[in-house]
Amino acid sequence: MRLLLITYFFSIVAVSFAQEKDSLYKKGLEALSIQDFNAAQSYFSQNIEEASSFEGYYNLGYAFAKQKMWTQSLWANEAALKYDPTNSKAIYNAKFSSNQISPDAVWSHPYSWAKRIVLSIGETTWFILMLVSSIIVAISTYFLLSQKNGSSKKLMSKRLVIPFSILLVISVFCFNEVLIHYEQNRYAYSVDEKTELFLSPEGLEVEGSLSKNERLSVIQDQKEWIQIVTSDLRTYWIKKESLLIY
Repeated sequence: MRLLLITYFFSIVAVSFAQEKDSLYKKGLEALSIQDFNAAQSYFSQNIEEASSFEGYYNLGYAFAKQKMWTQSLWANEAALKYDPTNSKAIYNAKFSSNQISPDAVWSHPYSWAKRIVLSIGETTWFILMLVSSIIVAISTYFLLSQKNGSSKKLMSKRLVIPFSILLVISVFCFNEVLIHYEQNRYAYSVDEKTELFLSPEGLEVEGSLSKNERLSVIQDQKEWIQIVTSDLRTYWIKKESLLIY
């Protein structure tokens, strides 16, 4: 009885959480429909804090753009590409936002074509490929060791074991890459060009400035601090609250 009550309690919590997340998203859409872009920004910001998604970031980017908050719009659309790297609308919006900040700048996709292909295939497909190839490799190895020379099963196993071993290695690598991709923050933008820059967390502040249109690469993420590297290979520590991260 106690186990049933505990299970019931956690199911209620899970359903409530999902309803709250969906409620924030729906409120954001309603705010967009009446052109209350500041309210939409607030709802979508809360929504992505609860559960990050392409839809949340994409609509947040739209709300920022309608308020001419171009750096924030650029960040939100690139963050949306983290979850759907080939989405043409998010790509267009990111280019447009970048152009509004610096008309002469040439926007580039944050992820290589190879990475986009790996992410587009998705973790579920990579997991299935990994599972199937591991089973075939195991069966093929068994027949190679147990069957007599010249048998049809051994000949077939020889043909299968190498290509499926390669597929297994590739699928394991790509599956791990997809998992790491969603768990780690890789890029950031500075909203304020006067962002305080430090040599180390709580360390010496140094002179310098960051462009609003510059995509910063994240090296380390430590509680309230982020270590970044600029396009010209300058390395700084910055307070997390001063950055837009994805």
